[in-house]
Amino acid sequence: MSETFISERRELARVSTMVNDFFHVERSFPSQVFKHPSRRTYFTRYGLSISSEFWPALSSLAELHGDAAVYVSEVSHCLGDSFRAADCYPAFKLDVRSGPDDYRRMMQSDRVAGSEGIGFFQFLSTKIAITATSGLWGCFGERGAGILAVIAPDTHEMWDWSRKHGLYSAYSALEELAFAYRSDLIPDDHILEFIHNYRGGACAQDLERLASSMWHMRAELRSEPGEDFSND
Repeated sequence: MSETFISERRELARVSTMVNDFFHVERSFPSQVFKHPSRRTYFTRYGLSISSEFWPALSSLAELHGDAAVYVSEVSHCLGDSFRAADCYPAFKLDVRSGPDDYRRMMQSDRVAGSEGIGFFQFLSTKIAITATSGLWGCFGERGAGILAVIAPDTHEMWDWSRKHGLYSAYSALEELAFAYRSDLIPDDHILEFIHNYRGGACAQDLERLASSMWHMRAELRSEPGEDFSND
């Protein structure tokens, strides 16, 4: 199967254009990272998204929208003059006919400049963007937040895709965010901003359930031994 790290500036420029057309790459969660948000946003864990387990979902997402390959980029690192001509940039292309082992191999590869002998995407990535030439869908993941968000046209096929591959709503994604803030509880304004940006078609009952869940989660985290929340 075709699997290629981006090593030429012309190809990098093409990938960067796709990425920048779809994402606000300078932003982080809870801000809106998609330039053209969809009615529904689906989520999964960041750690899962960079493992071989995510490839069946990702490849089928691409095929669902007529794409023959996916492009994965690490968008928090400089893609400019700090890379020598012989370097591989932190971006790669992978054919949808590839398998989970191919995806794992690219994630664990140390061919990217600055990898220092360890898998760049698996261990050093902090923010990744995934898209394809159709421009119809995209994924944005952030290690610090612990989540990867996915948008695409809001269709029954996408809903079926999300259920088949175990993706979840903003409600469950906030639970992942809460654990990312374990030593410094997720601020109220972050919760409100995340809900505003990613709740999609959530109804009032969903939001009430979310508020109740976050209150109980805060109470549990505050009661854990060894944690000091005296400055909250």
